[in-house]
Amino acid sequence: MTSRSNEHGFTLFEMIVTLAVLGLALALVVGNAPHRGGRLDLEAAAGGVAQALRAARLRAIAEQRSVVVTAREMIPPAGTALTMAPPRIAFAPDGSASGGVLRVSARGGARVVTVDLLTGQVAVAVPP
Repeated sequence: MTSRSNEHGFTLFEMIVTLAVLGLALALVVGNAPHRGGRLDLEAAAGGVAQALRAARLRAIAEQRSVVVTAREMIPPAGTALTMAPPRIAFAPDGSASGGVLRVSARGGARVVTVDLLTGQVAVAVPP
């Protein structure tokens, strides 16, 4: 039998050391990863409110009847507050609305959700 003097590969010790170094590097990266901020919660809450209003408008058009959304129906996620003026918004069968402004507030700031009086279109904006 002949011995192989130029074998290729890694020893078990080299593999263990490499895995340990990679594990430490991964722990450092994961430990310093940015956490989800309040701004993302705020954007999600404002988007949810806008989507609920759009759904009410589409339901009014599809069912050819008025649909009213009240402040009680708009339940904001935990950590956010919702104010609505007027306290109810009505969507007509033609898609128009009574109009209104909703303010979604959280620790990340605030967003304003508006419902256009003539078209019933819903928009989200950053307040001035």
